[in-house]
Amino acid sequence: MKKIVKLVLKRSKKLNIRSSILLIQKLEARLDTALYRSHFCHSFHNANQLISHKKIYVNNKIIQHKFFELKKGDLITFDRSVTPIIKSNILNSKM
Repeated sequence: MKKIVKLVLKRSKKLNIRSSILLIQKLEARLDTALYRSHFCHSFHNANQLISHKKIYVNNKIIQHKFFELKKGDLITFDRSVTPIIKSNILNSKM
């Protein structure tokens, strides 16, 4: 988290943008946040478990770090073994 805040403060000075906006953008671009917000996982803890157990792929590469930053156009896929979990999370979400 310290690294993110330092990076955001440095960029906000460079780009002349409010640091709070950059911080939110940075946090929302994380892989664990995307999994939770899209209802593929019922909690951040669940998202982090799937990532640490190498069940999540971004652009066909295994991702092992929850702080992986997604970019526009990235493709998220899942290991076949977690398909029932993902399906259950989507069906049980309160959308």
